[in-house]
Amino acid sequence: MDSRNQPIQLVHTDESGQLQLNESAVQTCFLDGEISDYPLCLICVIGEKRRGKSFLMNYILRALSCQENGHPLSLGEDDDPLSGFEWRHGDSSTTKGIWIWSKPFIIERNKEKMAVFVLDTEGSLDIRSPRDICLKLSALSMILSSYLIFNVNSNLKTTEMDYLEMYLDVAQYIGRSFDLLALQHLDILIRDWQDFKNCGKEDARAYIFQETEKLLNGSSYRLVSETLRGPLADCSLLPNPGRGLLVDSQGKLSDMEEDFRNLLTTYIFTLVGDIWLHKKTNRQRENVTCAQLVKILKRVVNVLQSAPYSFASPLQMYRAFENQKKIESLKKNFRTFKQSIEADSLITEQNVSPAQMETSISDKADELLQRSRQFFKGDDAQEKERLLNELESYLLEEQQEFCEAYSKRFFDFKNRKSMQDTKRRFLNFLEHKEPETRHFILNNSSPSTIQSEILVEVDQLIDIYRESLEAVDDQQKQLLVNKMECHCLQEKNAFWKDYCKKEEIVSSPLNMLMLMPFLMASQIKKTAEKHLDEFKLSLEDIDIQEQEIFVDELKSYLKNKEEEFCREYSNIYTKTSMQLFASGALIGFIGKSTFGKASNGQDRYLVKTEEHPNIDEPLKSRWREERNEYGQLQYASRGCRSSARGIKDNPKFTDEGTGIVNQMILDAGARF
Repeated sequence: MDSRNQPIQLVHTDESGQLQLNESAVQTCFLDGEISDYPLCLICVIGEKRRGKSFLMNYILRALSCQENGHPLSLGEDDDPLSGFEWRHGDSSTTKGIWIWSKPFIIERNKEKMAVFVLDTEGSLDIRSPRDICLKLSALSMILSSYLIFNVNSNLKTTEMDYLEMYLDVAQYIGRSFDLLALQHLDILIRDWQDFKNCGKEDARAYIFQETEKLLNGSSYRLVSETLRGPLADCSLLPNPGRGLLVDSQGKLSDMEEDFRNLLTTYIFTLVGDIWLHKKTNRQRENVTCAQLVKILKRVVNVLQSAPYSFASPLQMYRAFENQKKIESLKKNFRTFKQSIEADSLITEQNVSPAQMETSISDKADELLQRSRQFFKGDDAQEKERLLNELESYLLEEQQEFCEAYSKRFFDFKNRKSMQDTKRRFLNFLEHKEPETRHFILNNSSPSTIQSEILVEVDQLIDIYRESLEAVDDQQKQLLVNKMECHCLQEKNAFWKDYCKKEEIVSSPLNMLMLMPFLMASQIKKTAEKHLDEFKLSLEDIDIQEQEIFVDELKSYLKNKEEEFCREYSNIYTKTSMQLFASGALIGFIGKSTFGKASNGQDRYLVKTEEHPNIDEPLKSRWREERNEYGQLQYASRGCRSSARGIKDNPKFTDEGTGIVNQMILDAGARF
């Protein structure tokens, strides 16, 4: 047996009489690694103090160690000092509460593993202990046993009968409350049996039969009588171990009387040899694992700790367990109800408002509270009120948490949906404008005119969107409106840019050349920054993390649209300006763009053309000469067509440019 292992206190009672569970011991013994999934057997010894319980369990540990290691069963060498659970012969008690061996014995059969635990309890039969403590320790002994040894001195006395009756009563209630068998195996072990010559099994049965015959004549020990005569109980007799163990003994086998040693060996070998018959099971005869037992143990201890008073009877303890189960059931019912109404469809499809949801969940909480008043067991009005207050507090906290989360989800969805709807309506407007583009261009509608029309539509959509927003304050509303306005203006700019690109085929490129890419980028960036700043200022009633999420989302959107616009604008600007100026076609385009205006006597466009900063002096000079020589109208006709042919004949001109030129020649011919 590994000397590093030792008994550790699993449960103890504090000064106020409350049971305390050692969580670290629970983790070490039951939840360490694979052990948590193993079925288990618990050998638990109860009985009066200083009657050799620890002595007995230390020899059980030796036999279990052999079983675990695959060795023949043995109680050790004759001169091995006894170690393990602390033991001494005498009157003073060493153990208090419930102790457990720190490491379970893992035994294997047919590739199945089982964890075997050995537990020692003290105080449950102490006549000086309060009855409440006895009841609580008995309840835990029932939970923590599948093979229960009731260690009795000499014979079954009234004290043992009283305790056993109480224990069996508690076990029935606990089993009913936690779906466990009330009793799996009870072994009445009579120590210091006076007739050392008659200690066999038949002698033990005869003794139990004799004792239960006496009980049949009365009604005080009904459960004891039924149990001892039933299939789950057994009895064993051990004589006095001899004087060698009474004074300054180390518990060696060599100190025992031979008869005692032989009977002890038989008793322990039989117990350990049949260990697989005593796995912990529930009422359906299903194996209980270590992890499952821990859950039950914690539930029991929590109830025992929560009770503000001492238990006077097993029935009162049972009612406390049942009432706590009812509370847990009602809490679970409420959690299930919350899960059923957390579906997004309630927001996205059924449009259930936060006010409606709050009413619904409040009604459910009230319903559960009313039901609980009828279900709580017992006549203690004060205890019932305490339980109701506990449940009401839990329901209120859960309700508030749920409603806050639901309200946030609801308005987030509604406002995002409103934003998406507005974006979609604006894109639909632009799509409907697309077929009209050619018509506008042919009718000399300038980009600024189209831009004005779109801005009017944007203003109308923004007004509609503003009115659609719900349950947001003025600042939050302005934030969302600014975000939507930014989106619409970006889409408008994309449409306007596309319009300008198409308009350049039959109109003057000066509309694009008037604003260079870096200036356009600067304007777009300033506009985006303005909207982002307004958005930041409008945020309220949200924490820093949520602010960062909203700001990052808008910033990313603005940045993408800004880069997309500026990239396409710069490409068009560069391509057009390079092609036109490199080929000398600017003059033709100027003639084309100014012809209609000049025919109406508007020379200001011609003057503005000569002063354009992107036209170098040789081109201006050529323009003046041709204008003076042929006149305004003649120049426009010849200049447009000849310059266009100049572009077409340029070997560096692209296919797209050639297409533009062909259209330009046809256009010029049609006009002049």
